[in-house]
Amino acid sequence: MLFFLSLFACQDRSQETPHVETVKSEKVKKEETSESKPAAVTPKCTYLVKEAKPEWTAYKYTEKAAVGGTFNTFTLSTPQKSDSFTKAVEGLSIEIDAASVESNNPGRNATIAGTFFGLFAPQNSIKGNVILARGDEKKGEIQINIDMNGVQKPYTFGYENKEGKIVASSVMDMMDFNLTAPYDSIHTACKTLHTGTDGVAKTWTEVALRVVVSYDKACK
Repeated sequence: MLFFLSLFACQDRSQETPHVETVKSEKVKKEETSESKPAAVTPKCTYLVKEAKPEWTAYKYTEKAAVGGTFNTFTLSTPQKSDSFTKAVEGLSIEIDAASVESNNPGRNATIAGTFFGLFAPQNSIKGNVILARGDEKKGEIQINIDMNGVQKPYTFGYENKEGKIVASSVMDMMDFNLTAPYDSIHTACKTLHTGTDGVAKTWTEVALRVVVSYDKACK
């Protein structure tokens, strides 16, 4: 008899089954705590594009020095409110009066307008419309169909949010739009100004494109 009592007395207490009521009370406590927390509410937002400003960067000299600018006259189609930034820009179109080219140099403006854009068919006309947009208000891609000199070509613009504005960038080549005659014209007109220290007159056919988009966002 004493032997059996001693066995029970030496049993490892770590092997004992936890008290059922304690386990249940802790479970109920966790459930009550989780139920007391309010569910997170996702705000509903609307987006409306205010402006889409076109910008360009051309290059001269063998070392590829940049010459940048924009246009003073361009018309954006009527924007529509949407529940996402990409939906707000899809379907938008822009018409640019290339004769209003602005490079912060009146003489250069006149040369570019007359010897380059003035040789387009139709003259001084550039159009673009957004075919597709993927991403969010922070970064993504916008596909824009560019129409100039009688040629249409889609370009993909990668974009990101910079200081509250969307900056979309891409690179085109003048020859994609059959611009051999306008290119030869402006290269000849600017040959002296485009001659670098190596004695080579160089006008690049590559042009960097940017569109800076301002928009309103309202959430509730």
